[in-house]
Amino acid sequence: MLNLIDPFMSVAALPLLMNLCDKRVAGSQFTAYMALINFGDALGAKINGWALGFTTAPVVGAFCAAIVVLSFWNLRRVRAEVSVSEPQEKLAAA
Repeated sequence: MLNLIDPFMSVAALPLLMNLCDKRVAGSQFTAYMALINFGDALGAKINGWALGFTTAPVVGAFCAAIVVLSFWNLRRVRAEVSVSEPQEKLAAA
């Protein structure tokens, strides 16, 4: 069951991502998303195999979790800076 989580998340995210795109480029954007998902899977397997040569799986998992947490923190920080620097008229129009 744990091996199915990644494909299920990809399948669940695709409709959400497709709703964000323009209808004229939906096919190309879908192809790009699928290519990125496949590339991420292949690159992740390569990096994981390399990392397991000198560390354990829980260490790799903790490192990946730390990267995700730092990315979310950085995204919130960047969005807060953007919203503070933009005039209120632009925010109301969006």
